[in-house]
Amino acid sequence: MKKGFVYLFTLDDYVKVFDTINKVFYEGRREELTSALPFDTLICDFELFEEVRKRTIAESIKKDVNIAINEHNKYAKTYGIAYHFSPPSISDGNWQRNIEDIGILAFFQGIPVGIRGERFNSYALGAARIIRKNYYFIQQDINGIYYYHRENCPILTEKDTIYDNRRECALLGAFPCHICNP
Repeated sequence: MKKGFVYLFTLDDYVKVFDTINKVFYEGRREELTSALPFDTLICDFELFEEVRKRTIAESIKKDVNIAINEHNKYAKTYGIAYHFSPPSISDGNWQRNIEDIGILAFFQGIPVGIRGERFNSYALGAARIIRKNYYFIQQDINGIYYYHRENCPILTEKDTIYDNRRECALLGAFPCHICNP
């Protein structure tokens, strides 16, 4: 909560903002809300927004994991199970990668190991990143026509928005560049 605002984050840039003073909800992509909330530094500053969003999501996940583990330990004790599992210490960098990319978090509890009745308790945290093979940029030419370009096109100067494929660019009314031939 900041300056009378309550923020509800999602895994992308979609956010809900509640103005506690005026009792008004704002909802949409962060960039869309900058015009409705021009005085809100969290919404207007992309880097700050991303930092707070990721930290908030990671803390929420940590809290939920702690609750689930505590519940499990409570039930295990009720049934006479004599091991204790606690949440692992996971670096902020690993949390960030799992929030931004495709990720999985798995816990292993109480797996029998050896002949002395020892139990194995651990976790696995994995993330994968999707890397774009080809991507394109749209730029308006001096003649007013929009062209889509490859990243290394010598006449490309604007790289604001990335497009995944040529079809997407064409649907937006852009023509292929005659220099880089995308």
